Amino acid sequence: MGYNFRRYNQETLHLPPPSIADWVSEKSLARFIHDVVEHLGRQGRLNVFCGAYRSDGWGAAAEQTDRMEGEQFGSDVRGDELPEGLQTKQERLERITQAQKRLQGREQKACETQVRKIEQCARQEVQTGRKKRGRKPKDPKRWSTDRPRST
Repeated sequence: MGYNFRRYNQETLHLPPPSIADWVSEKSLARFIHDVVEHLGRQGRLNVFCGAYRSDGWGAAAEQTDRMEGEQFGSDVRGDELPEGLQTKQERLERITQAQKRLQGREQKACETQVRKIEQCARQEVQTGRKKRGRKPKDPKRWSTDRPRST
């Protein structure tokens, strides 16, 4: 694990503090953003964004959407549930393992393709007696397998 991260256990129970100040320090960026939004709200500068909401600032449009989604999907569905096949830790680990195997297969195919390119380039150089112009294909053995690459 990286040295900048603290270990944690998702099974640990936390009780919320009596005050948010116990978790968010006064010097926090979250406090600053909260104060700015609150100040702009008092000045009426957020009316452009909040015009469709109720007079107390809460969302009328959200209530209507919630009601429609409740009728369509059922009132017990919140919308942030994990899909089937990812709801237990074991299922998630299996899916991650499958994805890793697929990625390793893709990388293996890419390595094989690269080896064929190198061999083809070498054959053309032997046949023509001249070196090919441009960059030579990189040796796949030099590719790093533990660093992510952009695709």
